[in-house]
Amino acid sequence: PGFGLARWRAQGALIELGPAELQFSADESRDLLQSAQGRTLPSAELAALQERTEGWPAAVAFASMALAQGDAHQDILRRFSGSSQPMTDYLSQMVFERQPPEVREFLLGTAILRQLEVASCSALLPGFDAAFMLERLQTSNVFVTKTSSDPEVWRYHPLFAEFLRERLLQDSPGRCQQLHLAASAWYEAQARLVPAIDHAIGGDDLPHAARLLAGHAWPLLSEGRLQLLSRWLNALPWAERLARPPLASVSLWTTTLSAGAACAERQWQAIRGQWPATEPEAQANVQALQCAWLLMLDRPDEAYAMGMQALAALPTTQAYADSVLAVSMAILMTQRGERDQAHQLLDAVRMRQGDASFMRMYIESAEGEQDMQDGLLRQALARFRIAVGALGHTPNSGNDMARSNAWAGVLYAAASYEEGRLEQAERLLQAYLPIVRSMGMHEHQILSFVILSRIARAQGHTDEASALLRELEAAGEAQGLPRLVASAWLERARVLTHAGDAPAATAALARADLPAVWTHAHPLRRLAHSNLDWTIANLRWTLHFGDAGRALSQIEAELAQSRRTQWRLRGLTLELLRAAALNRLGRRDEALMQMRGVLAFAAEQGFVRRLVDEGGLVLQLALALLQQLEQEEGDPLLMSHLRKLLEAAPTEWRPPDESRATHDKPSHSAERLTPKEMQILALLAEGFSNEAMGEKLSVSTNTIRAHLRSIHSKMAVGSRTQAVAKARQLGWLR
Repeated sequence: PGFGLARWRAQGALIELGPAELQFSADESRDLLQSAQGRTLPSAELAALQERTEGWPAAVAFASMALAQGDAHQDILRRFSGSSQPMTDYLSQMVFERQPPEVREFLLGTAILRQLEVASCSALLPGFDAAFMLERLQTSNVFVTKTSSDPEVWRYHPLFAEFLRERLLQDSPGRCQQLHLAASAWYEAQARLVPAIDHAIGGDDLPHAARLLAGHAWPLLSEGRLQLLSRWLNALPWAERLARPPLASVSLWTTTLSAGAACAERQWQAIRGQWPATEPEAQANVQALQCAWLLMLDRPDEAYAMGMQALAALPTTQAYADSVLAVSMAILMTQRGERDQAHQLLDAVRMRQGDASFMRMYIESAEGEQDMQDGLLRQALARFRIAVGALGHTPNSGNDMARSNAWAGVLYAAASYEEGRLEQAERLLQAYLPIVRSMGMHEHQILSFVILSRIARAQGHTDEASALLRELEAAGEAQGLPRLVASAWLERARVLTHAGDAPAATAALARADLPAVWTHAHPLRRLAHSNLDWTIANLRWTLHFGDAGRALSQIEAELAQSRRTQWRLRGLTLELLRAAALNRLGRRDEALMQMRGVLAFAAEQGFVRRLVDEGGLVLQLALALLQQLEQEEGDPLLMSHLRKLLEAAPTEWRPPDESRATHDKPSHSAERLTPKEMQILALLAEGFSNEAMGEKLSVSTNTIRAHLRSIHSKMAVGSRTQAVAKARQLGWLR
């Protein structure tokens, strides 16, 4: 109508409601589901439904009807699409059939395209003015919008696109195949590999898809494009893959890294009779794969023996296989305490791979894990942060490369938890736990479930905490990984021990007593068991319920062993137990002296939860030490860290309010830093090295050193650690 909208808009007298204003947010979708049917979806399923509907209210209403019929959550997500009957009827009657014939022809002719560009649409429908048609569809609100990344690219609403493809298949299946092949040829001519392969598969030209993929499979694997590769390779029969050795090898690697070792090994058993055993490249991949499988299936002694044999044959012509083999062996060597050999392997991989992001993620993760075992928490955090960001994708980014970050993501969560950042740890683990479960990653599953259980318990959600341990136990039984089962019972024993329930703790320890899990030809330094293994669990029980003198003797023997193997992280837990044992024996001064030494190291590295998780016997000493330091007007940095960890403890161990009010004020004045110095101070707190800070701020390391000298001078401190601690005390940093 001739309302003169442009004039009203210019005068600010026009209110315009478009798709952005009319679409439901996730909260509004949940409210509709709840109010209409009294049921809603779990958060993960709700997020998936929101992504599929994009907040279209009619679609959310159809989902609510499915819920009302009692459908399971998973059934709704599986069946709810543009090709389901209610949606088909609605889109057909209310949208498609109301369009003129030329618009319907354009919609069906471009239905196969994930992205609508003028050139690609013109290639499929040469008789149409594609630019005009796309603008017409958008202005008519026919479920087409411009993409946020490129204003010259459009796309259909996901549900409408599914409807159109289903309609095209029903009306003209032969034409659907022809359109796919035409699109594949056009994209190939534009050197756009991904859509070219997608459409070749869609057009059922599998030999051509295999030829296209064979030349690019290794680079895509090196980039961590696991979901993309899985989708393509699963569409190709094994005959096509085996005819091209690179595809066969990449298939096994992709399955290993996306679905786990057990699944990949089953694939291998099914095809091994057809494997090109005489080709050195194929054999190099199989040998590296078998070492990785043994490691992932929790058979470290066999993995080490096979890996050492394979290392003797390096280098081969297969750079990817060589690198994964070296990183796998470096992880094993780190666990065995063979630190120098592990570093040499990782350095060699780094030199060979250069800046390859996927391998960099594994390298930084392996080195960060060794830092963590050495008690260097801040340095480990910096490495894990780099590793998680190596591929440039967060766990919730929706990009398939985010899946590849799971290895680093769980380790980053474990380090964040140690530092007391529970929200960050929980967010990371909620995102990555489904991935590590599907891959059967034993160490990462133990870390994830145990940490999430501890976080839930710290938040007062005891039922949720117990349920997570039941899930860990069930995962171990389902995957044939008894270490997961034993770990669940050890965590229960820890909780029961701290609760003072000796009989129940004894029963839990008995369930965790699986010699095959805890007995190895070579003792291993495993991150998941630095404070949760069979030996420490029994020492903890003896300390609480048994003879304290006997406990002290055993703790000191284990502490000596940890020092010999340079397992500082485990030693930190044993030192805390030693302080508690001394206190139980009435040797109070020695106990406080022991705690002072442990706390000094913990404050320097930022450890919080390792101390809090040891419960009342340790926390009472921490509180006593804080009171002693306050009376002595002792080290303010140590007192600040003590207050921080006691604030994270259960209420009964928190310092009195008047103590906090008196001592929270900074004891030293400090000259205010410049904005650049504050930037550097924040990076220091994150654990960045001088070189990393220089790279991030685009300045030389000499400039960074000059800024650090200025920071130390202004804050009257003598080290980086003291600067960070004092900045937190002053409220400059969180």
